[in-house]
Amino acid sequence: MLADDFIDEHVKFKFVNSEKSKLREDMISKLNDEVIYSSIEINEIMVGANVVFVKMTESGKVKPAHLEKTIEYNKTNIVSLEFNQLGLIKHIRRHHGKLETSKVKKN
Repeated sequence: MLADDFIDEHVKFKFVNSEKSKLREDMISKLNDEVIYSSIEINEIMVGANVVFVKMTESGKVKPAHLEKTIEYNKTNIVSLEFNQLGLIKHIRRHHGKLETSKVKKN
């Protein structure tokens, strides 16, 4: 699915990754989080010749493994996926929205 020269960008946080091994490692580490509930609702999809934009609302309650607190959130994000000529993802841009509800509780 990913091109060899892909870019994974979290725009709001000015974070850019272009290593598949790092992306895989980060995804695997998420498996250690305690997920109380999680929901993603796709609000809109726009499709172009070599790009897809997805606007989604995410809500959840999670205790990340690296934190001592539970985070509850509800936010709207936009993700764009840009494809190369072979149909592989060459650029992921994650535009993180403002938290609409956020409760942090110490455990």
